[in-house]
Amino acid sequence: MSKLVSVAAGLALTAEATLRFKGCPDEVKVQETFDADRYSGTWFEIVRDKWTPYELGQTCVTAQYTVREDKSIEVFNSGYTPLLGWGGGTASALQPEGRTDAGLIVNFYEEPKPTDVANYRIIETDYDNYSIVYSCEDIFTDYLSIDFLWILSRERTMDDMTMLGHMDTILKVVPDYGFFENHMVCHQGSYCDTPYETRPQGPIMTTEKEQGDDDKSDK
Repeated sequence: MSKLVSVAAGLALTAEATLRFKGCPDEVKVQETFDADRYSGTWFEIVRDKWTPYELGQTCVTAQYTVREDKSIEVFNSGYTPLLGWGGGTASALQPEGRTDAGLIVNFYEEPKPTDVANYRIIETDYDNYSIVYSCEDIFTDYLSIDFLWILSRERTMDDMTMLGHMDTILKVVPDYGFFENHMVCHQGSYCDTPYETRPQGPIMTTEKEQGDDDKSDK
């Protein structure tokens, strides 16, 4: 896939950086309906924005979605960082008031409010195979913003033709994003097979040595 994407990147004539010297798009077309139960489970990160600050250097990134009794969603992201080991963070997500589409509010710091603006916009998903997600946050309204994009999969890999189809969707829905300049492929190698339940269940980065010491102390 990386060779194919590199060739396509060479054909791109213009592309904006992730830091946008204008506000976020007024409206990004998202999937018209959203089924939280079908979206729940594990997603593997295939492509992400290379400037995503909380994922710098990470590989083996996954996102685990769990629907709570109150219909909000618990999100647990985890990944592997060289020298630091496995780490992760927990967030909450819900649909804004009055919306039934795939625009969600995701917050890693506090429980989101139904009146908040959607910041996790699922452009397209079939629930069983892939999800294309776009996010944009205003730094100075109308003058400066920053945006991100992810391509997720239920499997660790994605074939070239499928990837090309998703690239076409991205270019149509968010043409100003600058996919060719800003994307990177997330590695999902054999060392990513660490069972999910053995990864740290929280936001603290834990080294493999520290994890080993914790395991010994529990015995």
